[in-house]
Amino acid sequence: MLNFTRKLMVLGVAAMMMVAVGCSDDDDNNPIANNQPTMDIVETAVEDLAEIQGFDMDIAGELYNRATEFVTAETARIEGELERLEVAADLREVDYLSLPMMLKLAENDVRSLDDLAELDSEELSGLLGEFGIEDEATAGEIIMAARAHWFADEEADEAEAVPGEESETASAEETEAESAGESTGA
Repeated sequence: MLNFTRKLMVLGVAAMMMVAVGCSDDDDNNPIANNQPTMDIVETAVEDLAEIQGFDMDIAGELYNRATEFVTAETARIEGELERLEVAADLREVDYLSLPMMLKLAENDVRSLDDLAELDSEELSGLLGEFGIEDEATAGEIIMAARAHWFADEEADEAEAVPGEESETASAEETEAESAGESTGA
């Protein structure tokens, strides 16, 4: 219950800030523009928001609607920027990265899964530190996940090479057997 109460207090502060500034998609007018509290509000039931001291269902509903509008507008804005910057589909599919993280990477010329895989953990934590990726261990996990397709490609190449070798060997053996059969049968 204490964690729920603490979360409601954090949401309450974020909510009051959103209500005070009108919560637009303009980062200059929204002090919590790229922070988690906005998403927390969207993911919280209106009834739970109404439990925050000083809130009622009307305020909670308005807060929820503004947060939802903001998240929708911000998502559309970032998606548009990712298109403009020609971010590859493979980078967009990385589970570890949020849309704002992808935008930050794209603005720094990391626009594909291979670009991400080529970073070192210090570079990645430097780029994404503002999003909570501050330690090199977490950055390293993201980079290794991005590199996973390299190893999968290598394994697939090796798997393709092995059957090809076997079939060449089998073909050579069949040819030898046929030659032997012709020479004995003749």
